[in-house]
Amino acid sequence: MGFTKVFRDLEVVEESARRLAQRLEAEKIPYALGGDFALEAQHCPIWRGLVELLTTHEGWAAIRERLVGHGYTYFEERRSPWVKEDGSGVAVEVVVVPELPTHLCEEGVRIVALPKLIELRLATALNVPSRLNRDLGDVQSLIYSYKLPRDLGEQIDSSVRGQYYEQWDLAKNAYHPSNG
Repeated sequence: MGFTKVFRDLEVVEESARRLAQRLEAEKIPYALGGDFALEAQHCPIWRGLVELLTTHEGWAAIRERLVGHGYTYFEERRSPWVKEDGSGVAVEVVVVPELPTHLCEEGVRIVALPKLIELRLATALNVPSRLNRDLGDVQSLIYSYKLPRDLGEQIDSSVRGQYYEQWDLAKNAYHPSNG
């Protein structure tokens, strides 16, 4: 896969995510976009093209009723629900939550705020063994690359706050010039 194809594909993913957000807004379905798309929007890119759609139980029911079969296809992968835009083929992982987390609105698209994104990555890492290394690595990379402050942990749920501090300490020590 060439360099140009990667960036063209990422542009397709971003355009598809924006179309999905516009459709959810039009249908008045509660949502917030997470994953790499939300990190990119907050100037902290770790971009593999992963877009997560967070919605409530009621929102997920509305998506299945109003979007699936009307421009979107439903499928499951690794026991998670996904929707795929029929035209582009871009797939979005659906994360059903009891209530939507704190989110920002960037260019008309609701995105999960950075502290909550980190909290979600840490919670996933601790609860889904197959995601442990990737998600903890992403958190360390975010901390190091974007010089996230240690006190950002105060905005993260207490259930994973200690893990944030641990990853912060690891990131700061792992990348210290004396360890070179």
